[in-house]
Amino acid sequence: MTVFAELSYGDEKKTYSTKGHPLGTRGVLPDGRVFRFSLNGGTAREAGLLMQAGVQPFDGEWDMDVAVESTHSAGSPNIGSKDIPLLATGTLTSALLVDHYQDGLMYVNDGPGEGHVYHVSSHPALSSDGGSTVLVVHLGGDDEIVSTALSTLSLVGLIVNEYSLPVPTDIDTTLTRVLGVMPAAVAADQYFWLQTYGPAAVSIADNPAVPVVGRNVVPNISTSDEAGSVVSESTAFTSDANEPDRDVPVIGYAMGVAAAATDKGLIFLTISP
Repeated sequence: MTVFAELSYGDEKKTYSTKGHPLGTRGVLPDGRVFRFSLNGGTAREAGLLMQAGVQPFDGEWDMDVAVESTHSAGSPNIGSKDIPLLATGTLTSALLVDHYQDGLMYVNDGPGEGHVYHVSSHPALSSDGGSTVLVVHLGGDDEIVSTALSTLSLVGLIVNEYSLPVPTDIDTTLTRVLGVMPAAVAADQYFWLQTYGPAAVSIADNPAVPVVGRNVVPNISTSDEAGSVVSESTAFTSDANEPDRDVPVIGYAMGVAAAATDKGLIFLTISP
């Protein structure tokens, strides 16, 4: 199994209409810059935007406390099994598309097997009318199997791969996990390499002042300036209402000063090495 993709200079700017790697695959350039294979959503994005994980569309239905069905015809999820039957809620908010959780995770949050995390390879579709009540999740990889027997007392959650349909950080969007920066313009519905580590040209917010060289930078989620921009962490320790909260994550440090606010500043990303 490929642990990471060896990228050549220029590969980080290419986009693809088909899925060439599992989402989240780590790609590395010869100079050490790191990227993750991602899927853009239905909106074209420009270079330099700071991106975060999109909102889970099935929160409250699949993200936790989903019961295991141990008597399903797919087989009991005992040690060594690769198929986990799960009981869906009676009526889903919307239909669950086939392989919606592919490359995502299933974790056991309570009961037998609690604390274990599994990689999702595939699953069928489910209608939203309650006609289908069991979702059979197939685990990924040759060696990924149930390592502790599950039962009807086991409760699990399904999580979409974070690199599927990321969105820009923004004051009007709930902050999720910050993922990386767009290294090039990407058209809608295209696969691309999202930068997570090393020098990157990142959008600088219009207000407050541009980050200081050597100082930490954080997502701009406290002003109405352009989405996907960053500000200096040092502004978080003043009383100005237009400055970031104290608990926003540090995404890197400034390597150079942008010519002006709203320009792109050189930031050394430390999000995911």
